Amino acid sequence: MTTGSGPLLAADEPPAWEVDHAHGKGTAVIVCDHASNRVPRGLKLLGLGEAALASHIAWDPGAAEVARALAEHLAAPLVTSGYSRLVIDCNRPLASEGSIAATSDGIVVPGNQLVDAGERARRAATLFHPYHHAIADVLDRRVVDGLPSVLLSVHSFPPSWTVSAAPGTSGSPTDAILGWRCCCSKRSPAMADWLSATTSPTISTTASTIQSRYMVSSEDCHMC
Repeated sequence: MTTGSGPLLAADEPPAWEVDHAHGKGTAVIVCDHASNRVPRGLKLLGLGEAALASHIAWDPGAAEVARALAEHLAAPLVTSGYSRLVIDCNRPLASEGSIAATSDGIVVPGNQLVDAGERARRAATLFHPYHHAIADVLDRRVVDGLPSVLLSVHSFPPSWTVSAAPGTSGSPTDAILGWRCCCSKRSPAMADWLSATTSPTISTTASTIQSRYMVSSEDCHMC
């Protein structure tokens, strides 16, 4: 059984989230739930090797780069998660099996076997909730400033995924998924709960479209 006590993050480890362009005045607010494959030091890489942690099971390769380029081009605030989706997935409800995956894409995650309630709560309190609160804070501040917000959630997926595995996309291995929600100011105080839902509509755009519209090169996208 995997259980933990004490702080999940050491004092010298990066925070659970990062905000860039916090006061951007564009209409979009961009989030990247799977920006990093970092694992807290105390979790000992979850028992995985470098190859597994570099793969798509641990993060969305290239998504952070695309998100940063979009944020720069659109003058948009950007909130990125600081740790791997395998530690806790910031794009899954906490009660779901995928929140802390015991296996992913056929790979067993040793550090996620038989995780008890205390460890789940520790990961959620340290990583999941602070990330979503950071998004809510950005959106709430924009409400105060009288700014409308369209939320763009940036993800990537590997060539092995098909249309059925990535709904709303063309099935091309160069697709980046941009999930969107129009953020109504009346809902902003409850944004943290609302953001954790996984039922947002999606649109898809290819790396070449990103290149032409947002000046990101396909080499930078790393979507293939």
